[in-house]
Formats: sequence, C-alpha cells, structure tokens
Amino acid sequence: MSQKHAFAALILATFAALGCDNKSSGGASAQPSATTAPTPSTAPSAAPSASAAAPVDKDPINALSLGTIFRDDEDLMLDNVKENWRLEWTKAPIPYCMSAEQLLTCPCDGFAFGEKGSMDLVRTIPGKPDERLHLDSLFSDHDTLMQRWPVTKADRDGAIGGDGGAGKLDMVGISMRPVTSIIKFGDFDHDGRASEFLLQVGAFPCGHTPTIVVGISKDNPKLHAFGTKETPNEPVTLDNRADWEKLLKKPQADITTIACGDHGATDSTIMHVTADGNFHVTTDTKHCGM
Repeated sequence: MSQKHAFAALILATFAALGCDNKSSGGASAQPSATTAPTPSTAPSAAPSASAAAPVDKDPINALSLGTIFRDDEDLMLDNVKENWRLEWTKAPIPYCMSAEQLLTCPCDGFAFGEKGSMDLVRTIPGKPDERLHLDSLFSDHDTLMQRWPVTKADRDGAIGGDGGAGKLDMVGISMRPVTSIIKFGDFDHDGRASEFLLQVGAFPCGHTPTIVVGISKDNPKLHAFGTKETPNEPVTLDNRADWEKLLKKPQADITTIACGDHGATDSTIMHVTADGNFHVTTDTKHCGM
C-alpha cells in the first residue's frame, strides 16, 4: 500500500471509530448577524501538510489541518470588483455520517460523507475588512453540517450488504474523491445578480432536506440568510434543492411542502413563492380529498 493510501486509511479508520451524531437538523428562525473582522485576510491557501501537524498516531483528525480550515471558496465579480467568498471551519470539524450503517438513515441525507462543526462564511473585498456570517445558528443544534465527499449509487448498494450481512464502504477510495463544492452562485431572488447560493440546513424523513439561500442582494448588500420582504429575519426554507432550482428558472414557483398521505397527513400545504429582488411567500392549505 502506498504511503498516501496508508495515511488515508488510518485517518478514515479513526473517522469510523468516532462515529456520527444522528440528531436531525432543521432551519432555525433566528437570523445570524454578519460581522466584520478587524483586518482583511488573504485569499485561502492550501491546508498545511500533515507532517506539520500533531503526530498522526496521536491525533489524526487534527493532523489534517492547523488553525483555520478553508472548506470551499469561489470568486465573484460584482460591480467590476473581484470578491472572494469562502467557507471556513473555525476549528477542525469532526466526521459526520461516515459509516455504512449511517449512510442510509434520514439524518444523513445530503450530509454523508460529511463533517460537523462551527463555520463562517467569509467575504473578502480588496481594500476592505473581511465580512463574516456565522452559519451555526441556521442549524437547529447550532452546529454546521456539510457534505465533504459525494455519495454514489455504488456506495448505497454497498451499504445495504448481502444475505443480511453488514454493508461495507471503500472509505479509502471515497476519501480520494473531489471535495463537494458548496458555493455555487445563482440569481435566486431575480435581482439581476448571481450573488447567492444554496445551503442545506437539515435532513428529515421521506426526503425532506430543508434548504435556504445565503448571500447578498441589492436591498441588503451584507451577507445574510434570505427571508421574505415582509419577514426579512426569518430565512425562507424550501423542502429541498430542487425546489429552489424551479425558482431559479422563473420568478414564481408553487412548492408542495406537505403532500396528502405524507406521514399520514390529511391536509396538503403549498407555498407560492415569488422573487422580484425580494422573496414573497403565501401558503395554501387544503384538506385532502377536496
């Protein structure tokens, strides 16, 4: 086995030993505030090598990085100025939903194979102090959850196992995959600028993966989670990413949030969402069978 694969195998063995917190997470109603750092920081660089960290046999998780950890970053041209947006773990995160037993459970939907911890969204504009939005309060347990490596059909098939036996995952191979990109800009509010992205904030039974929009708008040029014009401090939460993709294509979408029969529901609920630079939401509830 090569030194690279041996190191990955050791790290991932530790992931499995640490396990996963299977508490489900949902979007919070409280709006986190954006703050500014006292001094601007430089664009993100590669994480320090494992050799510069604590000995692997003592703390392999900590050995992955030292200090602030850059999770994802993208550049954005806005008003002829190139900004850099990035996601930073404020300390080393812990593994989340890394085992075969956890992969197929509802709390891991969209978060496996992932990480859990405390995270900031950081916006860097040349010549200005960094702007930060702390993301943890958008999650119900006040910890940010984020997928690190994508899940494939082969992973799910392997997790099921055969003849009643326990499933298996090729964690070394999984760790070699490209890291999942989170910051994917789009003009979800239809203000003419693609300056926001989607953030999944929970996972519940039957494919409910509540997702919000985070970024800036013409009406609110500071980092924030998007609410409606009428209730700006309450993030608009749609059931999954696909619902927001409908709104991205056209500025009005009808989203079924509760369908007849969903967990025995006797009423259906539909959200009518309109985007005109701000979001506007109305809700209709109908008794099933009517």
